[in-house]
Amino acid sequence: MKPKIRLATAYDIDAVFEIEKLCFDKLEQFDKNFFYLFLMRRNFDIFFVATLENEAQESKIVGFIIAYLNKIGNYEIATVNVHPDFRNQRIGHELMVELEKAIKIIIHELIKSKRFDENSQNMIIELMVYEKNVAAIALYEKLEYKRIETIPNYYKKGKNGIRMIKSLRVK
Repeated sequence: MKPKIRLATAYDIDAVFEIEKLCFDKLEQFDKNFFYLFLMRRNFDIFFVATLENEAQESKIVGFIIAYLNKIGNYEIATVNVHPDFRNQRIGHELMVELEKAIKIIIHELIKSKRFDENSQNMIIELMVYEKNVAAIALYEKLEYKRIETIPNYYKKGKNGIRMIKSLRVK
């Protein structure tokens, strides 16, 4: 079943935080305030949740993605998580695809308002991933993200991060 991707709301934070706790140990996970921050900022930030409906047509949040326009003008994916019970069902892929669509729409709006160079052909999207997260790395590479560098101890001592980027064609 294909997930529905939508903007996150304040009502989603508890479910999002539960997924965060399942995906990361206590020292690595974001706290609830992190998620509320992205709900409040909203200017060029993107915070989507993925939902699936059960037989009773009740919607359950099964994943989320957060990205923001960083200080150097690139989109940075802060986090993308899928509930462990719903992995390998293309939910992460759908979140990434919808994120890229949203970035293209935002860039076109920024071009119209003269806040982004209309001659720019590409927007860089960047992310960090744990070097042993083979499934995530495979997903990102399938979506044409390239490995740029390994950052030692990025997550914690002994847990290196891989910085990956994609040049997203906006025209």
